[in-house]
Amino acid sequence: MTNVIEVKDLHQVYGANTDKPYEALKGIDFTVQAGEFVAIMGPSGSGKSSLLNVLATLNAPTSGTVKVAGQDIWHLSADALAKFRGETLGFIFQEYNLIESLSVQENIALPLNLQEVKADKVQQAVQAVAKMLDLTDQLTKSPNELSGGQKQRVAAARALVHTPELIFGDEPTGALDSQNAREMMAYLTKINAEQAISILMVTHDAFSASFAQRIHFLADGQIVQTIERGEQSREEYYRQILAVLGNFNE
Repeated sequence: MTNVIEVKDLHQVYGANTDKPYEALKGIDFTVQAGEFVAIMGPSGSGKSSLLNVLATLNAPTSGTVKVAGQDIWHLSADALAKFRGETLGFIFQEYNLIESLSVQENIALPLNLQEVKADKVQQAVQAVAKMLDLTDQLTKSPNELSGGQKQRVAAARALVHTPELIFGDEPTGALDSQNAREMMAYLTKINAEQAISILMVTHDAFSASFAQRIHFLADGQIVQTIERGEQSREEYYRQILAVLGNFNE
């Protein structure tokens, strides 16, 4: 199966030219196959955010190879990288990052409008993704009229509307209560299963991580353990995740 992410010997050093450089990533190696749902977990300072920022084309690595959707992303020109980011990747953040002055429909349509897609194609895509995420009745509202769970579904719809190959989730349930978190993860699972869109999610929450097929645990800038759900029930997988996390606190 094709890999949508390939990372080899990835290093990220902050303050490399100072007296006290900090190595956030120390030779990371891993892959994500097309259609997989993978989570990254680990304690604060483990390198989760640094890894996500490199993969999501937000920060260049100090060294190593990073291929996303077949592209060696850090050897692309600035213009090519911006085009790749806009067309190939989707992003869901903890804080929604919706534009309050735009309607729900306009927020969802933003990636397509930035690509100058024709209006009728934009409308079709928005309606399709709104139906999938149960947002059809919310399209004319402004974000400040929505609940937290609805706002995060709008953010997910915006990430999905241009049919990316890969969605990055940065603590996508971090601002949600337990019920909305459960619903959000169910929607992400649906997107992954029905659209075959790969998802890489950074989370501190064991419950959210239990929806992923595979979890990499980071500590001190390295992958120290990997587990897969396999044939386990989600409840059994959740208990396994808690057990692994417990080891970090010993």
